[in-house]
Amino acid sequence: MTEPSTIRACNRAQAAGFICRCANVSQDIMDRCSGCKRVFYCSPKCQKDDWPAHKVECKQLKKVNTYDANKGHLLVDLGQRLRYFEAEQAARYRVVASAVGTNPYNQHPSVITYGKKCQVCFRTEFHTPQREFTACDKCKLAWWCSHECGAVFNETAHTASHCEDLTRVRIIHCFQSAYLKARRATAGKFLMLVSVDLQRVYIPPSSLSGWDDYKTRIFPRFAFAAEFTSREFTKTLPEAPRAVDLLVTESTSIVATLLSALEIAIPDLPIRQSLCIHVVGAAEREIETRGMTEELLHYLPKLKTATIIYVGPEVRDSGPEGHNLACKEDCTPKGRRRFIIRRSMTYHKFSQTDTFRANPPDLVAGFHTGMGEVDTAAWRQSLRVILDRKVPALFTSYSLPEAMYDTKLLRSVNARFIKDVERNKWRGPIPKPRELQETVLVESSHYTNNYWFMVKGCV
Repeated sequence: MTEPSTIRACNRAQAAGFICRCANVSQDIMDRCSGCKRVFYCSPKCQKDDWPAHKVECKQLKKVNTYDANKGHLLVDLGQRLRYFEAEQAARYRVVASAVGTNPYNQHPSVITYGKKCQVCFRTEFHTPQREFTACDKCKLAWWCSHECGAVFNETAHTASHCEDLTRVRIIHCFQSAYLKARRATAGKFLMLVSVDLQRVYIPPSSLSGWDDYKTRIFPRFAFAAEFTSREFTKTLPEAPRAVDLLVTESTSIVATLLSALEIAIPDLPIRQSLCIHVVGAAEREIETRGMTEELLHYLPKLKTATIIYVGPEVRDSGPEGHNLACKEDCTPKGRRRFIIRRSMTYHKFSQTDTFRANPPDLVAGFHTGMGEVDTAAWRQSLRVILDRKVPALFTSYSLPEAMYDTKLLRSVNARFIKDVERNKWRGPIPKPRELQETVLVESSHYTNNYWFMVKGCV
């Protein structure tokens, strides 16, 4: 069992002071702890209530601040800024190494990672001599520390795309906090809206130009549904409608990508009455957005039965199966059925089960498997099952480098590509900025299903 960290996780908006530890949100920066100057609160009462939990982490965070104050800001050559930042961040993490437990995911506390810094020279608030920081008016999550840094801030350190990425991150984090608190944490992490109308005529996904076209032709009431969902939050969060739009589109990325893959893999898709899809290496995102597979029944006019099987070590078995999950208002009366099956095992082990034999796949899909870098030996066995059966298989990645690692593995097992690596027009719209790569002008953010590629059989 891993030891817990005494430093709690937070997101960017929380580290910047827009979200309290109690999950309240604000358009303005909240007051912060006078000790560590890194944790923010909406009221003195909230700070007092949180003190038993914050007391230990406060002490650790002050050690990091002392490190900066004692060492000072030493960067002279801006050409070395990224190398300098990486080295200094690593040193800060070492200061609190004894307090973060043994879980590998806790080794880089986010409250330190996302702490306020100059985006140009990477000076922090705690470096001496101290300077006053100015935030970007739009995203509010990037700063500069001097006239000199401000002069080049937008040109080299905080590009328009970087600013837009951080703007989306801020409004998403704030809305999610407000939404989950209003729902008393009973709502899922992923917000979902399924198109209301059943399609009468098959529309090839390749004929759609992207998300705007999808929402216009497939889900024309999307804007109204998103606005209605966000309505109760707009008083405190004016950007709530945009947040809902982004979150719902993000949740639709998987099923939209599946539809595009099915178009390539199954020539008779417009008239198919049944489909079975195996999702391999399934994890939280795939499981939590399984409700979006209802879109398969709404999108494909002739489809009567959709069976989705989620397989992976992180999956919890679903227990009793056979319950029809198709929507009762439109699909069930028309005899349509949707089944979900979950199996906690590797795919090559699953291929030896009765469930596999009873539900052979029409398509195998792996979303962000990381198979080219993690658990590669196990993935080789699973890929052998997929390729030997000559089942079309879809894979996606967060980034181009990840896709290159995955395709290298696929080529090493002689996979035949039926679609080469390509930027996915159905990628999720919510960026995942990589803190140590924010000075890289190309692909400084990852995206859900950013790249996709397909294989079938062997060469």
